Amino acid sequence: MGKIAAMQKSNRNHNSGGVSPDLIAIVNTLCIAIDRCKKQVSEQINLDKLICAFLLLWLNNKLTMITSVDDIPDIKRISGNKECIENRVRIIRENNISWVEYALLYHTKLDTSYHWQPVPELLNKFYVTVFKKFYGNLLNKHEKNALLKIIIEPWKTPQAFKYKQRVSKNRFYAYIPTMVKQDPYLSLTSKSVLLATEQLHHKSACAYQQERSDHICRHIFDFQNQQLLLIQQTLNKLEITLPYLQRENKRPDYLCDNSRIPTFIREQTETTHSYRERHSSLFGSSRALSKDDVRQFFAHLHQELKNIKDNASNIRSYREYYNFYTYVLAFEFLLLTGCRPTHAISIEIQCNYDFKQVMVKDKGRFRSLYLCDYLKKCIESYRTLQQTLLTQLGLSQGSSYLWFLVDDNNHIVHLRAKSIRQFMQSHWPKNTMKSKNKVVPYCLRHTFAQTAASSMHPKLTNQQIDLLMGHSNFGEHLGCAQRFPVSRNVIENYLNQLPEYFS
Repeated sequence: MGKIAAMQKSNRNHNSGGVSPDLIAIVNTLCIAIDRCKKQVSEQINLDKLICAFLLLWLNNKLTMITSVDDIPDIKRISGNKECIENRVRIIRENNISWVEYALLYHTKLDTSYHWQPVPELLNKFYVTVFKKFYGNLLNKHEKNALLKIIIEPWKTPQAFKYKQRVSKNRFYAYIPTMVKQDPYLSLTSKSVLLATEQLHHKSACAYQQERSDHICRHIFDFQNQQLLLIQQTLNKLEITLPYLQRENKRPDYLCDNSRIPTFIREQTETTHSYRERHSSLFGSSRALSKDDVRQFFAHLHQELKNIKDNASNIRSYREYYNFYTYVLAFEFLLLTGCRPTHAISIEIQCNYDFKQVMVKDKGRFRSLYLCDYLKKCIESYRTLQQTLLTQLGLSQGSSYLWFLVDDNNHIVHLRAKSIRQFMQSHWPKNTMKSKNKVVPYCLRHTFAQTAASSMHPKLTNQQIDLLMGHSNFGEHLGCAQRFPVSRNVIENYLNQLPEYFS
């Protein structure tokens, strides 16, 4: 394998569906890390607190950021009626079940905010035990120094693991972010919370999706549970027991909803207390259009198109009908393919291979495009109309694109981003959630991405959504990566549902 091919393969491995690290080697290295913690125990250093802090930092991808004592966060337990701020931990008690939650940072373009995140199920018993004993700062200065030594100094392999599989310390630290990147179903908004911006595989992909904080919390909780469950299963196979991983007998009610995890604030009275649910926050793109708005827009366009057709009596009105049909087809194309309206508003004839394979030029690079059956039929119907008009006007096929406009002088005019933006705003219905001044054709691309991300039947992987959106890195461009029929069938099945979804 050449150097370039190796780089391409390595880059593809970082995307969703890549090959996971050897779990046996990861588990053995975790045991080595815990053994390293045990050797730091003294009168001033508590083992449980040390392991508690180490595992929390490891799960949240913080270990690689620590190079001095000042970098170690002051993890502190607070009461349930306090606001969620950096490095804080609290205990929620519901249905006589205690659960530890920690502050997790959410990034936005404008600012940052912290939201409560429940610890994984297998760690909760251990964390409840630790934080019930220690109120306030978790680590004293001696324990911080000990934790720093564990994080930055080389680990001496214990005799019991001398001849067993293990990974380097840096690879062990990178295990969780690696699994985050390779998880095919963890939402991109959730990945943007767990990873630094430079660690995201496609940095712009998150800008197309939107999700509520309670749904993000659920996704992260399920992901961390899955990773720790795999670790426990591997420990069982290796006949190794770690007392820090214990399954809970029951979850509190607020963790039983499979779609969301609400956030509560504790309200105290003179005799008792209660938990009040807080409103969730929206993160990600706000440019996607609602399903009802899209339906109204296209219903309005098709009604206008029908009215123009019914009143067509001469070549001038017939040309008006054709041009209006061209705009309608362009909008259907943008909505059902997710193409960038600033790059591809039509398909080049030389890039259309009988609709079995279609390519468009996107940011200076060709990429494959998938067309649903409905859109193929619309294009074929349009082409029949187009040929009839060109014959009546005495024009030959003078364009390299499948659809185009014809002006009053019977000259062929190609669609432009400005013209379709003006057309969209002038024909946008009044009784919609989004005003016409805020609507642009690019909103249809955001709508396509949001619909793909929220689809459940079929459920698309992040890699499939990236393929539909045209997001690709080195090694994933057209001609570099293989496309398998099973994956293509899932994509085509999803796309064929879109026309019915948008009515």
